[in-house]
Amino acid sequence: MCTQITRHAILIFGSTLIRKTIANLIEADTAFIQSVVYHSRLRTEPHEDSHYFDSEDGRMLGCWIALEDISEEAGRFCVYPKTHNIKAIENISTKAVELYEEYQKLSLEVIRSYKNLNEKPSLSDFKRRIKVIKKLLRLLEIEPYSPALKKGDAIIFSSKLFHSSYDPHHDLGRSRTSLI
Repeated sequence: MCTQITRHAILIFGSTLIRKTIANLIEADTAFIQSVVYHSRLRTEPHEDSHYFDSEDGRMLGCWIALEDISEEAGRFCVYPKTHNIKAIENISTKAVELYEEYQKLSLEVIRSYKNLNEKPSLSDFKRRIKVIKKLLRLLEIEPYSPALKKGDAIIFSSKLFHSSYDPHHDLGRSRTSLI
């Protein structure tokens, strides 16, 4: 079954429609970097992906494709508008810039800890990073946007855009199977 899902994921992300759409958005040829079949029924805290596998010029895009109709109770994917370019937000406070820079620093520390095979990333480092980003989002008064997604719908977003997913209602047995 896993091989079949992988084959379908490659066919979807390698489709002419997806490749042309992404190429038009980044104004360059595309390169497929990573895919995930997302079955998780866990909340995902706000974060950006650019630290993990972005290009030097920050043009990487993420793509979330619903493989089923995703109900609100399943814990929908959400994005935080304008966060792909925090420092360009009009009238941004010095405190907000400092929090964003702290988030960037903490993110890089967590990633660097992966390279040191003798150490494991610290859970407290992850928690500190999440606290900083949540504080930043509150300070900027940025609310998450979580559109209803039907099977086949896609959200294409900057790797620098903060995104997360809501906590699903576990007692309802809903899922949100998607490709990322």
